[in-house]
Amino acid sequence: VLSTSYGRKPVNDVALMRDTFSDISTQEGFVFLTPIVLFHNAFSADLNVDYGNLKTTLSYLTDEPTNQDAKNLETIQTLSPLSILGLYASLDLSPFTIKKLEVYGGFAAIHGGEIKDLNFEKKESSIALASGRTLYKNPLRLGVKSEMFFVYNRAVEGDMRLTYDTQLKGSLLSAKVKHSPVNGLTVFAGADLIGVESEQTPESAGNFLDQHKADDRFSAGVGYVF
Repeated sequence: VLSTSYGRKPVNDVALMRDTFSDISTQEGFVFLTPIVLFHNAFSADLNVDYGNLKTTLSYLTDEPTNQDAKNLETIQTLSPLSILGLYASLDLSPFTIKKLEVYGGFAAIHGGEIKDLNFEKKESSIALASGRTLYKNPLRLGVKSEMFFVYNRAVEGDMRLTYDTQLKGSLLSAKVKHSPVNGLTVFAGADLIGVESEQTPESAGNFLDQHKADDRFSAGVGYVF
């Protein structure tokens, strides 16, 4: 199955234009932020090939933003074009096991997507509000889904996956457990643990994984479908 799409639409994240100045008499600095809505041309293509219990997907995405120029002495975020090539595969091992079991993995190569703060002269500012549009650069993901055990003949399902970025040298370990005690009601609990390698390169420092390496998250919730 081949699926393609094209659209010209607003960028999901709002760009910021800022004006920075100070009052000489009070030695007080001021920063005014103005949100700017940018548009982009997005094209995607997905090729799905399934064979028995094996499912694969090859995806490609291109993103061409339409930037705006900074006004007067202000500085504006300028988005670079972005392209992503991804591969995903999953294997259902349930026919060979007593319980439901599925293993999956994927890899993505991300190019571009940098964010630069440019002034009205097209010169890059020494201060940047953000450096990139994506959380990862070259992520590799491996995971497993399985029925862990049963409570009153209803399965408690678990999903554990590890995402490692070969360029940013960091990893995200996520685990989630969910159970439906009655029809329509679901309870779940999850955890996300982030780690980075001790030797960071200039390219890997300051990214999403590096910034949140000490921000592990634990969550729980209840959902009901009427």
